[in-house]
Amino acid sequence: VGDHKVQKDVEGLGTSLATSMKQYVDDRTMKLQKEEQTTDDDEEDEEDRTKSTVPSPYPARSPQPGDTEVNDLQVTEDLDDKGATLDKTAEEVGEELGATALDTAALPDVTVAGGGEEVTEASVKEAVEKMQALPEWKAMLDRGFAHYDIDGSGQMDTKEMKKAMATLQKGVVSDYLPEIKLPPVDDALVEENMALFDANKNGTLSLKEYVAFANSYLCGLVMKGAAAYVKEGKSLGPVLQKIQLRTTQMQEATKKQKAQEAEAKNDVGKGSSPNPNSRKTTEASVKEAVKKMQALPEWKAMLDRGFAHYDIDGSGQMDTKEMKKAMATLQKGVVSDYLPEIKLPPVDDALVEENMALFDANKNGTLSLKEYVAFANSYLCGLVMKGAAAYVQEGKSPGPVLQKIQLRTTQMQEATKKQKAQEAEAKNDVGKGSSPNPTSRKPPKQSSGNGAAAAASSPKERAKEASSGEATEASVKEAVEKMQALPEWKAMLDRGFAHYDIDGSGQMDTKEMKKAMATLQKGVVSDYLPEIKLPPVDDALVEENMALFDANKNGTLSLKEYVAFANSYLCGLVMKGAAAYVQEGKSLGPVLQKIQLRTTQMQEATKKQKAQEAETKNDVGKGSSPNPKSKKEPKKPQKKE
Repeated sequence: VGDHKVQKDVEGLGTSLATSMKQYVDDRTMKLQKEEQTTDDDEEDEEDRTKSTVPSPYPARSPQPGDTEVNDLQVTEDLDDKGATLDKTAEEVGEELGATALDTAALPDVTVAGGGEEVTEASVKEAVEKMQALPEWKAMLDRGFAHYDIDGSGQMDTKEMKKAMATLQKGVVSDYLPEIKLPPVDDALVEENMALFDANKNGTLSLKEYVAFANSYLCGLVMKGAAAYVKEGKSLGPVLQKIQLRTTQMQEATKKQKAQEAEAKNDVGKGSSPNPNSRKTTEASVKEAVKKMQALPEWKAMLDRGFAHYDIDGSGQMDTKEMKKAMATLQKGVVSDYLPEIKLPPVDDALVEENMALFDANKNGTLSLKEYVAFANSYLCGLVMKGAAAYVQEGKSPGPVLQKIQLRTTQMQEATKKQKAQEAEAKNDVGKGSSPNPTSRKPPKQSSGNGAAAAASSPKERAKEASSGEATEASVKEAVEKMQALPEWKAMLDRGFAHYDIDGSGQMDTKEMKKAMATLQKGVVSDYLPEIKLPPVDDALVEENMALFDANKNGTLSLKEYVAFANSYLCGLVMKGAAAYVQEGKSLGPVLQKIQLRTTQMQEATKKQKAQEAETKNDVGKGSSPNPKSKKEPKKPQKKE
């Protein structure tokens, strides 16, 4: 027979022996009880025997033929013999009964959480400490610190600690102890832990202090849950098993990552960057790609343009309203571009104020360009890494994310090369006496013939003949600023102010501003950017702009304030439309051409007006009133003698 059958037989025999022994004890007990009723012993002996009698749970057995009378001593001896037999091991009983010895070495090994023994709180604590001793665990805590240290100061304040504690607590509860309910993380709990681990008492935690806190806090949560399990009579086996599984997973992940990095290093050695499609991409490689992109001068230039765009009043400081728009655009851009499947919460006032507080170094309630750049880099990197972690958690590869970041990096570098080539070509063209032509890279044809023939061409034709280079957002902005620097542009804004200042008060109120803004927006849309749709001018938009440019806060705009507004608002509309064109893959040539044409038209109109004024002055000097329809001197009336 096989070893397993022998084991089963031995267990069955042991059970039979135990049952027989129980029956035997019951039989002897009943006989003693019968003797006690008939004996003539004295009262003391009878009382002692009665006290020593053990009542049986089994029904009384009637005497059977062949039963013999026994005394107490015999019963005791028999019980001792049977007890000794029961004390033997299953193998010994099997041998006495003629069974084959059990070969325990042939049985399969079975691994049970806790080593086959009952799991105790001590074994759970030992498993937690073993997990926390891993370098992988330390690396995970380092990443957690970097994630929650939003401002990159190297110190974690109370707000950042609150988020870190909530995440740790939620992770522990949902993973190791799903049945345990813990109280929410409140300010009192945060301050208590900050005080315990803030060694230098500076009100923040360094990386070293945070690691000490995280280890202690996590271990404390697990042991608190384990104690609750024991109190409720539950087994700690599943808890221990999960901790051991997590330990193994971290070790396996490290091995896998090292293999991937070695493979990626081999690829780089062959002249290529990690290919996200050929192997699984790690979060570390995504973060490295983001940092590489953010180190580009093109990236810094983009953030500078973003700051200038959202700093609507041109104060050089970004306030909460401007920050809210900037954050919403960054978040929307990241979600729609790099992480289309990740849903992020909307940007509300609380999130804006939190970030303002983190990056506002001088605590003046606004962000300078330097502070904004620090914020944008940290915020964008945080969004990307949060999305990448979500991908990994869902079992997806962050390869597509890495691919998009690498593509964006390459595009910025290529755009810079292209722009430099265009600028060099445009500079060459300017040296030949022409301005950049947004629709052609060919130098302008030099007009043959005399100067009069050249002058005969219209401003529109001259703008169309301008040379060299594909239009960029930078060239569009440059053209707008050149146009706004003209005295003709300033004069036009002055006329616009006089036109909309209906009551002639020298101040433009909300109603007048609403009309002015609608006209500017309609003019820009219909003229420079006919394909761009802008939201209608409502009271909220008017009040927002009034607040931004109303320097003395009197609820109205003076001429100077209106000019500042009009320049900023128009430039913002044009650049917003230009960015939309680029995003849709359209050329900015027509936009640039229209701006250059408008600039030329204003300059030509000024020259014409000056010529007319000079001619009029000449006519007046000859004693006649100006004739707008003729350059000839009017005939003088003949006097009759």
